[in-house]
Amino acid sequence: MSEREEKHAADMRAVAHYIHRNPGANQETIARETELTVNQVKHCLDDLKRSEYVRHEYSVDPKYLGYELRYRVDIFVAPSKLRKGTGGLPGDEGVGSQKQLANYILRKLPDKQPFKGKILVEDVQILLGHPADLCATVRASDTHAMLEFVTEGLRMCSAVYQTASCLEAWSCKGKD
Repeated sequence: MSEREEKHAADMRAVAHYIHRNPGANQETIARETELTVNQVKHCLDDLKRSEYVRHEYSVDPKYLGYELRYRVDIFVAPSKLRKGTGGLPGDEGVGSQKQLANYILRKLPDKQPFKGKILVEDVQILLGHPADLCATVRASDTHAMLEFVTEGLRMCSAVYQTASCLEAWSCKGKD
């Protein structure tokens, strides 16, 4: 790699690091904070997008959609139910691994009644080295919606034997 290519690669990493911490930043701000020119930033962004390291996406504030509350839910899984392929709600087949259960909780469970339109699952992670097996970040329209989701949704999934929920009161990523 030539010296010029190494410098460009370092600039791309600097831009990528800045965007990761400040996803809403414009090119002028990125240039100022990374001590690059706007033209250098544009070139870096073009290469990062072309390599698919950076994506241009729209982002909607969940509060605008009515999901005012944000919860963390630790989910404890019974592997024996997953081995049978029946980890979801009764009648829902094909949930036979932690990845499948995580995707089920993220994509299918919130669309079921009575949760549809009241719950937004932002992410579900598989945890290693923690007593819980999964952790979900869940937005809710109100506390009753969350209560229903946990007690009538998550805890009714045959592979889930316990949950622990808490309200996230504040986040560094928030606007406050």
